[in-house]
Amino acid sequence: MHLHRTKPIASIMCLVVSALLLNSCDLFDSKLVTACETILKQRLLPSSEYKRIKVSELDELELDRRLLESYLVTRQQRSKASGYPLAIDDAWIQTELKAFDNGISRPSFLARR
Repeated sequence: MHLHRTKPIASIMCLVVSALLLNSCDLFDSKLVTACETILKQRLLPSSEYKRIKVSELDELELDRRLLESYLVTRQQRSKASGYPLAIDDAWIQTELKAFDNGISRPSFLARR
């Protein structure tokens, strides 16, 4: 990402939003948070003025077959109700469940900590 002097407001807004998404350094941060924060600090003009406000990460919840089937049926119902021309059909649900049963697919949900 190159910051151009012709677009200082957009650059400043981008940095402000990025800074607001982060919080002060924590010894228990994930590698992703640490790497993002390091790069952000390198790209700030006065990096000494950086202060992390808040960071949120997601936990991964692996689905079992029952939860997966429930999720797929709910998606199917919503796609049909919305009038979407290519609504999810039963055959697609069965294909997804077979992939799960065969160990090909291991879907998961992401949830806030």
